[in-house]
This record gives sequence, C-alpha cells and structure tokens, in this order.
Amino acid sequence: MARTAEKSLEDLQTLIEAKKAELEDLKKSKLMTELKAVESEIAELTGKAATAKPKAAAKAAPKPAAKKPAAKAAPAEAPKRRGRPPGSGGGKRPKNTMSLKALCVELLTKNKKGLTLEDIITKTQESGYKSSASNFKTVVYQTLYNADEIVRDKATKLYVLSK
Repeated sequence: MARTAEKSLEDLQTLIEAKKAELEDLKKSKLMTELKAVESEIAELTGKAATAKPKAAAKAAPKPAAKKPAAKAAPAEAPKRRGRPPGSGGGKRPKNTMSLKALCVELLTKNKKGLTLEDIITKTQESGYKSSASNFKTVVYQTLYNADEIVRDKATKLYVLSK
C-alpha cells in the first residue's frame, strides 16, 4: 500500500468504500456457509431436504479465502411448543342470555336475606347458565367480589345486595 499522505481525500474515500464492499461480500459469504450448515443439520434431523433457497444474488457472492470449521453444537431436541396444542380449543364459547353478574343480581333480588356462594353457584347452573370454566366456583366468586352492588355480610357470611 502506498503512503496515505500522498493520496487525496477522494482516493481515500473510494478506498474505504471498496473495503466496505469487500467486507460486506465476506459477511454475505460467511452467512451463506452458516445457512448451508444449518440447512444440512435440519435435513439430518428431519430426514428431508431443506426448503429454504438462497437468493440468486447471494449465490454469486465470492467465497472466503480461508474457511473456519463451524463449531457443531450437539444435536438437541426441537424446542417444545408453548401454549395449547392445535385443535384443543375446547369448541365454541357458550352464549348466555345475560351476564353472570346480572344473573347474580337477579338471584339476590329474589332472595332478600342473601345466599351463600354455593347456593349462588347451584342456582345459576339451575337457571341454565352455561360455562366452560374448569373451576366455575372461582368465576362466580370473582364476579361477586368485583360487583359493586353485591356485598358479603360478614356476620351471616351471605352475599346480599348493597343498600
């Protein structure tokens, strides 16, 4: 390389641009070799050919002068999927004529003395209220707890309408 003091600013800028382009090409080729290694591992694990195909421009990238052997990780199991398995949605959500809160208020207006949590649960189910909850008692409790017009009398331990 010639002395940089003798080169003009434009020459230095073009040299920098050329080096950047060369570096980018090296990065592309390195990524392509890594992609091929990953595709071959996938093919080994699944027993199928990899479906991802590199772009034509990436194929034309120059190969690096010296290849470093990629560090092979021990073949691990595929990570487990999170959430519900497909198709286990539980079907359609039940539709009710009125909300659980409105039904509880209606039940308590009919029973002025109040009802226990278990009584409210049985009467809501007897009235035809549908729920797919695994623990319906918790749903009813939360509805009663969050309803402003329903309070629990601590002395009798019954839920009544607030005055």
